Amino acid sequence: YQDLKSELPGHATRSEYKERLRKSYPFHPELIDVFKVRWASHHDFQRTRGVLRLLASIVSDLWKRQHNMIGKNLLIHTGDVNFENLDALSGQLKKLYGNGYSAVISADVSGSSSNAHRIDEDKSEFGNSNLTKSIASTILLNSFGSDGPNKGTTVADIKLSVMKPNDFSHFTVNAALQELEGRAHFLYYSSTGTSGKRYWFHTKPNINILITQAKNDVQSLEVDAEIEKRLKQRTDGITAFKVLVNPGDEIPEQQRPALIILPPKYSANPSVINGNTKPVIEKIATKKGNSERKYRNTMLFLICSENAIGKLQSDVKDYLACLKIRQEYSTQLENEQKQEIQRRMEDANRQTESSIVVAYSIIAKYTAKGIEKLILNQGEFRDSLDAQISTNILQRLKDEEWLLSAVGLGLLISNYLIPTLENPIKANDVYEAFIRFDDKPMITGSEAIRTSLERYCSQGEFVIATGDGKTFTNIYYRESVP
Repeated sequence: YQDLKSELPGHATRSEYKERLRKSYPFHPELIDVFKVRWASHHDFQRTRGVLRLLASIVSDLWKRQHNMIGKNLLIHTGDVNFENLDALSGQLKKLYGNGYSAVISADVSGSSSNAHRIDEDKSEFGNSNLTKSIASTILLNSFGSDGPNKGTTVADIKLSVMKPNDFSHFTVNAALQELEGRAHFLYYSSTGTSGKRYWFHTKPNINILITQAKNDVQSLEVDAEIEKRLKQRTDGITAFKVLVNPGDEIPEQQRPALIILPPKYSANPSVINGNTKPVIEKIATKKGNSERKYRNTMLFLICSENAIGKLQSDVKDYLACLKIRQEYSTQLENEQKQEIQRRMEDANRQTESSIVVAYSIIAKYTAKGIEKLILNQGEFRDSLDAQISTNILQRLKDEEWLLSAVGLGLLISNYLIPTLENPIKANDVYEAFIRFDDKPMITGSEAIRTSLERYCSQGEFVIATGDGKTFTNIYYRESVP
């Protein structure tokens, strides 16, 4: 009374002030009961003096902002309580129930950065009446004084506390509640009993809501960066290929098999490789910077399937969301919540590793006749990408004769790589023919040519000699070549 009498019009005694307060500011009964019944159940709360003090602070705030208030204002509702302006109320709340409610207020209930405020800003049908902020204030005020199945407040009580004549409908309250459920960090609800859902706030963050919102906040660039990081980590120790993850355009000449792993933005349909992926493959396979690529038969491409990229991106978002929550809420999470976040993060990590294997299931090779492709099937998937590449992909390439560890005599003959008496052929030219021209299978390396030529020499199919092609100094026939 002493704080307020100078701010209110006129001067009055304490008893006159109480009467004026009753007539001029008719309180909704639910607001009175919040303090007289719920908050007064705490042994440190003053049932009379404490209630009057808090009601007076609410009146003072409403009087100060009376010209800026929106919507119908016939009674003082719980929804008219603005915690951001009420230090007495917020201080009493934290004194009774803990300082953790400071985070609850700023994150979900009141203030320009709160989730309730953001929802009202996003949706004019709520914002025109500050509906979501009213609901959040009502739930917070009613979060105390009862436990078990009667904890919090019901949807019916929320509607009774926030609805006003000739304003919004109760269906709008349902919609605002649903929005708050999905975005409030500290909101809890249950569906026990016959009264339907009951809502309350708690200083312990709601893990499910935090993960949902954090997942929605993850940007596509973050997802792509995480996928690329995992691709590099998983392929770092592979020896069967030289693996290049998202290498860009400036790839040097490769004389051994190179596996180019394209980032997710260059995904492909398993039935056809088109769109922005096709020209990227063609450019990498045929150009080295601005010059023509010499060795065009050394590159394979591993591409993400459009059919599986959605699952991969979702799993990565789950992982990044859990990681973000663990970092940002480390001081607010209880031990069991930290364990739950850790468990979910480990699950999301495993799912991501599995989804990378499934998603990167298209192997492509550029040829002058077009892009050829192989599609890995469900039975060919391994637990990790490195195992997938080193075993299943390598074996599939050999089975399909895309990649040879040795060349057959028939293949040499059909490609005019067998010497005649008139036309000797350099052994190195045979090797270069297989790494330069994409009409031939790829080879695992120079060893594939060397061992094959030695075998056919020892079998007497041809002679291997040293010299300049016209004069020969050493000739090897049906013997080992040093």
